[in-house]
Amino acid sequence: AGSTGVVPDTSAPATAEAVRDQLALVLGRPDASVDDSFVGLGGDSLSYVELSTRLDRMLGDLPPGWHTRSATELTHLAGRARRGAETSDNDGGPHRRRGASVDTSVALRALAILLIVGTHANLLTIPGGAHLLLAVAGFNLARFHLTGRPRPERLRLGLAAVAQVAVPSALFIGGVAAVTGMYDAPTALFLNGLLGRDSWTVDWQFWFLEALLWSTVGIVGLMAVPWVDRLDRRAPFAFPLGLVAAALVLRFAWTGVEAGATERYTLGPVLFLVVLGWLVARARTLPQRLLAVALTAVGTVGFLGDLQRELVVVGGVAVLALVAGLRLPQPVASLAALLASASLWIYLTHWQVYPHLEMDHPFLATALSLLVGIGYARLMQPLTRRLARLTRA
Repeated sequence: AGSTGVVPDTSAPATAEAVRDQLALVLGRPDASVDDSFVGLGGDSLSYVELSTRLDRMLGDLPPGWHTRSATELTHLAGRARRGAETSDNDGGPHRRRGASVDTSVALRALAILLIVGTHANLLTIPGGAHLLLAVAGFNLARFHLTGRPRPERLRLGLAAVAQVAVPSALFIGGVAAVTGMYDAPTALFLNGLLGRDSWTVDWQFWFLEALLWSTVGIVGLMAVPWVDRLDRRAPFAFPLGLVAAALVLRFAWTGVEAGATERYTLGPVLFLVVLGWLVARARTLPQRLLAVALTAVGTVGFLGDLQRELVVVGGVAVLALVAGLRLPQPVASLAALLASASLWIYLTHWQVYPHLEMDHPFLATALSLLVGIGYARLMQPLTRRLARLTRA
């Protein structure tokens, strides 16, 4: 989540110092140097979209794995790509491709939140976006937090990611509950899955946030165990593969082939999707990526009781696993970045917006839901950045 709020200064020179300045600004790290990288400075999915948008406009197309490269490396690679493009132009070769390159996870986050809100507001009938977002969240957790940094730092930054989502979400849900009485107290504490009813009630509306937060807490806590941390480093693909197998056993033991009305929104049965995202992030070869997609199909088909919904999840994970980035027209890329950066907050707030308009004005219900979520993201940005600074200190 987060916000792309500030338009990047495209006139800034593409120097290592300029890249360092962007890292310092977006991550709230004035101590950043030209030898630091986004991941090394504790970057996460909250800030990834904003920084990638800024750097893409400053440097041009970002290389794969740019978030692990230092400011100096990024500048060097951008200069080399620019010289290559100039040589190609002089030789009559192709000019730089039009549009902007968008990270696949960013595009999927934007698409998923559009599907979620549009379906709820009766504009579309394409469910499955929230379950896909769980896999994308696991993917981002792995590449931003389960990296090669020391174990205590992994724990600290993982808990920081939890805090940056939990605090603004609890404030909003608690505020709505206090004003309207719409939600029970456990809902604001993300305990509805444990203490709520087995039948669908409005308290289940935030199941996605609950599953996201508690699965992240569980994974970060697991990785805080020294021998588990060592095993993960020793077998970076095999270890999450084993966890996927365990999560799938849990899913089938809990629900059978098809999950019940609230089981498909409960942490235990949906945990496999988060861990599958982790597995996709660790996949390095085509067979590994195809295995991750196949396991997604094994766990998902039949689970949601709606083939179209299940295909959205499996297809989305396949794109995440097999496509590194997408080239989109600049306006579409900018919109995707904006929606992706606010996706969690759109999900959080849209329940209070679309019901008033969905019957007669579904398009307006969808658009207004998106705008309110984007506004809440920007309102909460100082708080999330403050939480990030406190936990990175």
